Amino acid sequence: MAKKKFKLMKFMNPYTIVVFIFLVMYSLVLFSLLGWGFIKSLHQFDDFILGGSKASSWPNVWTLDNYMKAFEYIKVPLARKYGGGSVYFEEMLFNSLLYAAGCATVGTLTTCIVAYLTVKHRFAFNKVVVGIFYFVWLVPLVGSSAANIKLMTNLNLIHTWLGVFLMKANYVTGMSFLIFRSVFSSLDDGYREAALIDGASHFKIMVQICLPLVKTTIITMWMMDFIAAWNDYSTPMVYLQANPTAAYGLYVYNQNKSGGGQFAHVTFKVAGFMVLLTPIIVLFAIFKDKFMGNLLEGGLKG
Repeated sequence: MAKKKFKLMKFMNPYTIVVFIFLVMYSLVLFSLLGWGFIKSLHQFDDFILGGSKASSWPNVWTLDNYMKAFEYIKVPLARKYGGGSVYFEEMLFNSLLYAAGCATVGTLTTCIVAYLTVKHRFAFNKVVVGIFYFVWLVPLVGSSAANIKLMTNLNLIHTWLGVFLMKANYVTGMSFLIFRSVFSSLDDGYREAALIDGASHFKIMVQICLPLVKTTIITMWMMDFIAAWNDYSTPMVYLQANPTAAYGLYVYNQNKSGGGQFAHVTFKVAGFMVLLTPIIVLFAIFKDKFMGNLLEGGLKG
């Protein structure tokens, strides 16, 4: 016990104490905002109005009616060329799951494989591949959206699942490419050399040896891409209007300032946002051990 206390005292210094206090305060702010949102989502419409719509008011009756009404009234009308009618919240949640999982899987695997090839295979063209990443990442490319929409339209891929998934099959967005390159650079080449001596192909070495060794990094990057895609409303709004996602549906609902009556009120909006937040919390609870794991795992012993 004394030894553990000594280690704790050795770890504690003015810098770590300041950082710890800052992180605690930051966490309290985040959790207080989530708690406030949940409380507002439990307000009945009449109760909220009669209470003066105060941000600090508490519900007189704790009810989940707003969540039921969110599934009933949050909807996105489809254009006639997409069949007309409306897409309701439960279907939008399914579209969000498909969109986020598909985009995260395609984007993570593409970035991971390109990073592996540029690190473990020595070709002169690798410098071009890495150079393209830095160019796209550092140089602001303004006005490319119109050309992208025109290309997707000409290929008949706009407003299709295949189209949005192909758009995510690139390695030049975000820092995932740099992280994967760092992980593969720290991975000892002894694994590949031993497998090559045993007659394994390069594809088999990548799939059965190297990628499993960095599975923690792959899972972490996949989760980050999943969360980003789950909260993304702009891409579905432009490229996936035939299958609106929940984030896009809430954006449309939140912009509804007329014609919605009481069903466009803030209490229903907050309830919808809390529903959209729930899968992210569940995902983190399931994969928290992997998410908090060592991103640079793997290595030879002895």
